[in-house]
Amino acid sequence: MGGHANEIFDALKLSENNQKVFETVLTAFTNRFIAKRNYIFERAKLNSRVQKEDETIDQFATEIYALSENCGLEKVTDVRAMLMCDRFVIGVKSKQLSEKLQLVEDLTFDKALVMARQYEQIKAQQPELQRNSEIKSEIKTEVDKVYTKGDQPKNKQYEKQDRPNNKQYERQDLRDRTGNNQTNSQAGCSRCGFPKHFTGRCPASGVNCSGCGKTGHYVRMCRTKKQK
Repeated sequence: MGGHANEIFDALKLSENNQKVFETVLTAFTNRFIAKRNYIFERAKLNSRVQKEDETIDQFATEIYALSENCGLEKVTDVRAMLMCDRFVIGVKSKQLSEKLQLVEDLTFDKALVMARQYEQIKAQQPELQRNSEIKSEIKTEVDKVYTKGDQPKNKQYEKQDRPNNKQYERQDLRDRTGNNQTNSQAGCSRCGFPKHFTGRCPASGVNCSGCGKTGHYVRMCRTKKQK
C-alpha cells in the first residue's frame, strides 16, 4: 500500500484481530477519507421527492428506495420502511391514487407499489377501450344508415312500378277478399256499379256524373237521372 498508507493504517488504531478482517479495515479507511453524510439533508431530499410527469410508478419507487439508503436508517429498518411508504403515497402524481392508498389499513411500501402498478396499467388501457367503444358506435351508426336506406324506395321510378294503378288495386283487393272476382257480383257498389269494395277505394271517386253534374258516381248509377 505504500509507506504513507501504512502510517494511516497505524493511525486507525485497530486491534490485532480487526487488522486481519478485510471488511473492518475497509470500513475504517472509508470512514476516514469519505466525509460523513448530512442525514438531515438526505432525509429532506427524500421527504420532498414527488413523481415527475414523465416518470413511471416503478421509476418513482426506485428513486424513493435509493434516497432512503442515504438517510442513516440502516439500523432502524422499520422507520425507513415507514418513511418510504409515506413518501410514496404522498408523492404520486395521481391524486385519486393517493387518496385510494391512504384508505388502506396497514399499508406497506410493497403493497402500495403493487396497487400503484395496477392503477397505472388500468389507466394506460383506458384510451384503447375508449377507441374500441367509439369504433363499435361508428359501425352501428353505419349499419343503421344502410338499413334505413334499404327500407325506402331508391327513386320515383321504382316507386311507381311497385304501386299498381287504381283499377288494378281494386281488382286485386276484391280477389283477396272473396277469392273469386265473380262472387257477390249482384251486390254492386251504388256509386260505380262494380262489385262491393272497401270504402274510399271506389273508382268513381272524384268522377263528375254527366247526368246530374255531381261528383262521386258514374252516370249509370245516377239516382237523379232515374227519378226524372
